[in-house]
Amino acid sequence: MTHHLIPTTYKSKIPQGFSYPLGAEIISEALAGVPQYEQLSILFSSYNIVGRSGFQKPITTRELWILQIHFYAESIYPWKITVGALPSEHKHTAQEALKAILPEVHRWLSVFNPERVQYCASVSFLYNLKTGLFSRQDYLK
Repeated sequence: MTHHLIPTTYKSKIPQGFSYPLGAEIISEALAGVPQYEQLSILFSSYNIVGRSGFQKPITTRELWILQIHFYAESIYPWKITVGALPSEHKHTAQEALKAILPEVHRWLSVFNPERVQYCASVSFLYNLKTGLFSRQDYLK
């Protein structure tokens, strides 16, 4: 069964030398069949590069958030997937690792119970620039 692509609601322009490790097609294919599929949207963010200032800054941390899935209990658009940019030389390594992580995201969405959430819940994957590995952070409030 073919699914339409999860819609992209925003895509930040990023400077030369940076890339997004995943696109809507890979994410849509991996998450096809989750109960929330029709409510999902994707935002491509340059936060890792510009932070809150809006101006390019040097990356001073070893870990960058690259993939986040958020649920907001009180929102009309409760589901958001955010993809963060990273230095282009890490794109291939991060992309391959994320493809292996996406089934985990599929499982998380498949068993997610919104009745346990008062405000928001999220699962985030941070990419370590030194090791090329991802770590997971879960949040529930």
